Amino acid sequence: SGGDLGSFGPGQMVKEFDTVVFSAPVGVVQGPVKTQFGYHLLEVTSRQD
Repeated sequence: SGGDLGSFGPGQMVKEFDTVVFSAPVGVVQGPVKTQFGYHLLEVTSRQD
């Protein structure tokens, strides 16, 4: 899926993702973010409040 994780809510991914994606502005690339799975670049493309 090209790295697209789709929609998810708090607590559904590793805590390092939650910390970044639920505070990041839409459209800004964040990272690198280190998790137990490696390093990641994250971009929030939309948000449903």
